[in-house]
This record gives sequence, structure tokens and C-alpha cells, in this order.
Amino acid sequence: MELTINISKRKKSIFEFPIIGGTLEAIVSTIMIIVVVLAVIIVVPYDFIKHNILGYKRKTYVPPKPATLIETDNYKLTLEYIDEPNKEHQLASDFLYSIVDYGDENAVFKVINSGVKTELNDTYLTSFKYELGEFLILQKIRENENGEPTSDLIKFNPADGKIETLKEIGKFELTKFDEKNDEIVGFNLTEDITIKLNKASA
Repeated sequence: MELTINISKRKKSIFEFPIIGGTLEAIVSTIMIIVVVLAVIIVVPYDFIKHNILGYKRKTYVPPKPATLIETDNYKLTLEYIDEPNKEHQLASDFLYSIVDYGDENAVFKVINSGVKTELNDTYLTSFKYELGEFLILQKIRENENGEPTSDLIKFNPADGKIETLKEIGKFELTKFDEKNDEIVGFNLTEDITIKLNKASA
């Protein structure tokens, strides 16, 4: 499959300039401190009254069920959300925080398989997924030869469970396939990326 990759520097917004950004950060931090103090003053007594005086029982936290990536007659691949930060899945966490800021709503997943073995078993993926004919186009996270996190654009064949690596993408998060421009788009902290697919050669 032929790919055309374009990487461009993202234009800075007004909030990214040091003076403006620093001032806004100080204001936001002050507001957050006030909100936290008010929350403690209000929520703690309410929680105590609700559970210790009125006798309401606390609900046990139940983690969300893994989302299904794909299911066939031979296997079922699900995506296990990786809590952040997570030392057990250090590679995935390191990749995520090399492309986004702490607190950003982004996620990485581990592929869990129940059934016949595939080459996606126990791999790490971003949330990017695009169906191209009978194949799935995905972004796989891995470690490069220097021990640093990177990523590849891959093509997964559900029929035989095999992966074809199309291109190393590096430290970018792919977000969607832009149908209008016929390209994959993504970003990291400072740059945007677009990837043109030649579907005729898929």
C-alpha cells in the first residue's frame, strides 16, 4: 500500500505564548484552589451525613467492560483500557505522555484475545480504527531499537489474524480518517500529521 505522509508544525494559539499562558495558568490555578476548598467544605460534611447518619450504602466501583475490536468465529479481540499512569504497561503510558499533556482525554489500549491466536495478541493500540475493505487499519504502539516508544500504521487481516506493517508513524496519535480529504489525520504536542492512502494498492 502506497502512503504519503505530511508533517507540519502546529500554529501556536494565543494561550501558548509564555506571558499570556503564564497569567492564565495562575488565574486558573487560583480558581481551582478555591473550588477545591469549597468542595471540601461542602462535600465532606454531606458525605458523612449521607453514609454515616442516613445510612446510604456506598456503591462498589465496577470497571467498564472492554470494548470489542473485532469478533470472528475463531476469536474475539477486545480493548482493555489502560489506566493512567500505569507501571504495568509502561511502554503504552510512555508513548501516550510523549504525545499529549497530562490530563488530556486520550487513551491507549491492550488487545486481549479469547480464541485462536492472532498477531495482535497483547499488543498496544491507540483508539484509531479504519475499515478498509476486509482489513482493519490500526495504530500499533511498540518499542524501537533505542528502547523508546514509537508507533506503526498497520493493516490487520481478520481472516488469518496477521499484521502487515505499512509505515512507522512515530510519536503521533492518529485520530480519524477524513473522508472528505481521503486521508488519516493525527497530532502530537507540537505537530500535525496527515497520511494519504492509495486505496487502489491496498
